[in-house]
Amino acid sequence: GLDIVLPRAEKIEKLESKRHTVHMWITKDGLISVNDRIVDINNLANVMSIKIAQDPKITISLKSDDKSRMELITEIHTQLRNAQALKLNYSTLTKQSNL
Repeated sequence: GLDIVLPRAEKIEKLESKRHTVHMWITKDGLISVNDRIVDINNLANVMSIKIAQDPKITISLKSDDKSRMELITEIHTQLRNAQALKLNYSTLTKQSNL
């Protein structure tokens, strides 16, 4: 694992299925991990296009450090749109969670 402090949320919902889930982690330093592999932002669309071709039902579970730069999050959104990876879930902690 990457060193990430998740933001907190008032309300959360569980993903329907972990079977069709790709886990993406973003550190405050800008490292991006897709299913435990570090991915360069410029290669993210290619990586996700391959994953979508293998499983069109994929949902991306995005776990971003609460100190991540919004500029990077915006670029990740652009790369995901380019890959047609449009099902995105933001993972957070509830207010009472302690990790």
